[in-house]
Amino acid sequence: MSRLPSLFALVWISVSFTAWGYYEGSDPRYTGAPGDHGTCTSCHGAKANVSAGSVTIVLSGDSTYMPGVKQQLIVKIADPTARRWGFELTARLNSNLSNGQAGSFSATDTFSVVTCDGLVFKKAPCASASVVQFMTHTTAGTRLGTTVGVTFGFDWTPPSTDVGKVTLYVAANAANGNGSADSGDHIYTTSLELSPASATPATVVSGVVSRGSGNAGTAPASWIAINGTNLSNTTRTWTSDESAAGLPTTLDGVTVQVNGKPAFVQSVSPTQIVALTPSDTSTGPVGVEVNNNGSASTSFSVSMAATAPALLVAPDKRYLVTSHGDNLLASRLDNLPSVTLPSPIGATPGEVISFYGTGFGPVDPAITDGTLQPAVAKVTTDFTLTIGGQSVVPSFAGLAPGFAGVYQFKTTIPASLALGDQPVVIQMAGQSTQSSGTCCYVQVVAPPKPVITSAVSAASQVAGTAQGSWIAINGTNLATSSRSWTSAEATATTGLPTTLDGVSVQVNGIAAFVQAVSPTQLLVLTPSDTTSGSVNIQVTTSGQISAPFPVSMAGIAPALFTADGKYLVTTNGTDALDKRPDVYPATSAWPTQTWPTPMAAKPGETISFYGTGFGPTDTAIVDGQLQGTTVNVTTPYTLIVGGEAVMPSFAGLAPGFAGVYLFTLAIPPDLPNGDQAVVITIGGLSTVATDQCCFVKVQSGTDPVSTASHSRQ
Repeated sequence: MSRLPSLFALVWISVSFTAWGYYEGSDPRYTGAPGDHGTCTSCHGAKANVSAGSVTIVLSGDSTYMPGVKQQLIVKIADPTARRWGFELTARLNSNLSNGQAGSFSATDTFSVVTCDGLVFKKAPCASASVVQFMTHTTAGTRLGTTVGVTFGFDWTPPSTDVGKVTLYVAANAANGNGSADSGDHIYTTSLELSPASATPATVVSGVVSRGSGNAGTAPASWIAINGTNLSNTTRTWTSDESAAGLPTTLDGVTVQVNGKPAFVQSVSPTQIVALTPSDTSTGPVGVEVNNNGSASTSFSVSMAATAPALLVAPDKRYLVTSHGDNLLASRLDNLPSVTLPSPIGATPGEVISFYGTGFGPVDPAITDGTLQPAVAKVTTDFTLTIGGQSVVPSFAGLAPGFAGVYQFKTTIPASLALGDQPVVIQMAGQSTQSSGTCCYVQVVAPPKPVITSAVSAASQVAGTAQGSWIAINGTNLATSSRSWTSAEATATTGLPTTLDGVSVQVNGIAAFVQAVSPTQLLVLTPSDTTSGSVNIQVTTSGQISAPFPVSMAGIAPALFTADGKYLVTTNGTDALDKRPDVYPATSAWPTQTWPTPMAAKPGETISFYGTGFGPTDTAIVDGQLQGTTVNVTTPYTLIVGGEAVMPSFAGLAPGFAGVYLFTLAIPPDLPNGDQAVVITIGGLSTVATDQCCFVKVQSGTDPVSTASHSRQ
């Protein structure tokens, strides 16, 4: 080889990435083609094609090429033991297999790069079109840690004229990723001979329909499906890079004209093109034309209107494409836009869902043609929406951010709707989204029962609880949304809510106060109850009730709030927690789902920290209310900081919160710098005291502890 380290070995060595930032891929002429130096077997200590893997060249034209027509090539590498991957491919004229360059390559992502013939690795552009080119992997393309197999995709444009047969050669390295180039790597090679295709068949458009529910006709900035024959020589969808840079009007040499204006081509195949129509104020019949690499179709007439409402449906053409809550389709792994629309999901009565459509006309602010929608833009044309025959007003109707021409409708499934398939119909400008009895439906299903797997202190994560204490209930299907109560929902006037987004909790048959909900965790404040011993907790979500879950109830269950499981949540001096800028206001009745950042304390400094479950106070707790004034703990206790007994200046309920106890004390002046354990013993029970919890950091300086806020989910 001409440079060190040798073929592929360089990309396995992390030091080389730093020292030779541009070095990636392999040196030229190691594909196994005639005139090359061979393959990479000499450098990687392996014989080619003797292991349980393979390399394959895939292209849409099978064993033919269309002169001058760009097409996508895919290199597939498979090996059951490999953890890092590389390849090198070349295209040669059969009339000159050693030095005859056949066409040109171009990368379509960051996984591969074009290089030129020469003594060392050199990226394109090459000195001339006749210089032999190679396609090889980049550093990113090696994908360390990926197992089983990978693919590399890129474009190849064959010679512009019929040059006879062409052969593609490829060598691949399925490496073990151990940083050594001479052991454990597996080399695979293959080649593919291509013949020039026969005369180009005519491009024919046989139909144009909405990409949504398949209605005939279209509107400005709407998705259409163009059906026919010889519409493209390749089959693929635009890449994220291609759409992010401005929606392409050409894809693999295919263009579409709608009323003489270029449309935006999202996917191509020989029998169907999916395209976004341009903005246009014309109405009535307009022509749609397809040009496939110089082969132009005749004009196909389609009706254009200001609106052509259609809902996006799954491949079965019956059920709507939906997502839970206000989650955009971007959160779906089977994300739109794509050639195959995502699978539908069921919805429960009372649940908030989003569904999607195209052709719903003008929005505010106006559409910017040919770009992904940067922000929400509301529909301006009046419409009506019914689900299962019941009138519904969506909370949002407009263009979905991150897409182009995709409208989102966020709505609540009527709580009284029967289970089963329920039709969704939007009427707009005298047009209906439902053209037949087979489209468009949402499947209304019974909500799954919530399941409780544990109930622990919201502070220490220890099992068991006390009256008026914060607990975390963990499980599955506990809620259909994720949020905390708002300051408007937990006030001194209205009290604390016992229901949040259809979720309620019973502790020993008494309603608890629900502060935060998510599918896997609830934060609740237990009610006042003098019962001791085992009691049951039950969760009700969307009318479904969990099985009883037993938990131990006592008069006292002391626990301290920490930021990260180790350091206490603290404030300086006698400041209440609501003085911290990284905490919800007091009316949100902390605890929050994300705890504040802990603070360090100096020897002799007064600090405050917080807990729950410390029992009775000298003024009785008003159940379900934010605490109005300071009230003192009445059960005797001891408090130890760094092994020294400390008497707090205050120990009781914190005003402005619910179930949150405040301890204000001075750090002993003789404590050394470092982590100092804090332990409270009350009623014969102690707060958690381990090498992990619960500590205050003592330091002479003023820098805060460098511990970020941590979610407790």
